[in-house]
Amino acid sequence: MTKRILSLALTLAMVLSLCLTVQAKGSVTVTLDGRALELTAPAYVDGNGRTQVPVTIGPQLGLTYQQKEGEVTFVKGEASLTFRDGEKQAGSMTMDTAADLSGSVGYVPLVYLARAFGFQLIWNSGTRTAALTTPVEGFQARDLAEIEAPAHDYSESNQLPLTGYFKASLTGEFAGREVRYYIPDTAVIRPYYHFIAVPDGVNADQFLVDSGWKQVADETGECLFVLLPDQTT
Repeated sequence: MTKRILSLALTLAMVLSLCLTVQAKGSVTVTLDGRALELTAPAYVDGNGRTQVPVTIGPQLGLTYQQKEGEVTFVKGEASLTFRDGEKQAGSMTMDTAADLSGSVGYVPLVYLARAFGFQLIWNSGTRTAALTTPVEGFQARDLAEIEAPAHDYSESNQLPLTGYFKASLTGEFAGREVRYYIPDTAVIRPYYHFIAVPDGVNADQFLVDSGWKQVADETGECLFVLLPDQTT
C-alpha cells in the first residue's frame, strides 16, 4: 500500500511539474487583423519576454519558408529573413532573444519576424494576445539599416538624396523601440520634422494615412518622425 501511495504521489508530482512548465511558458494567442490564427504548435513567451511562434506561421502571414537543420528562411517577394538556431542576429537586426530551431518544432521570435515584413505587433498583457496588423498597401516602410547612403552633390540641388518611408530600431536606453521616418519626395535640404507618438493599439502606417499626416507631409515637404507604441512582446 505504501509503495502504491508513493507511486501515485510521484505520478502526481510529475504531472504537476509538467503543468507548471507549460504555465511558465505561458500560452499566447496570436491574431492577424483581429482574427485568431490556428497555430500548429502553441506560441509562448520566452525567458527574454518575447513571443515565440512556430515557423509554420509563415503561410498564414503570406510568407513562404524554407527550413533546414539549424536555420529557417522566410520570403515574401524580394524580401527575405533568415533565423539561425540560438543566434541573436537575423538579417540586419540584432535581437534581444534568439530562435529555437533545435526541436521537432522550430520557433522564431514574432516581433522580429513581423518587423522584417512590415507587420505591426501590439501586445495585450491582459489577454496575453500578440496582435498583428498587415502592412498598408502601397505604404510599407523599408529597413533603414539595409539602405546604403546615397552619393549626392549638395551643391547641385536642393532636393534630398533619400526619400521614402523607413523603419528603424532605437538603441541604448530605448533599445528595441521601433520608429518610422517619412521623407516625402517634396522634401528639401534641412526640412522640418513633425514628431508623432502613435496611440497604443493603433497600426502606425494606417494611422499616418487615415489621420492625414502623410498628406500634410506630401503637401508641405515636411518630414515625419513616428514613435510606435512600446508594446511589442
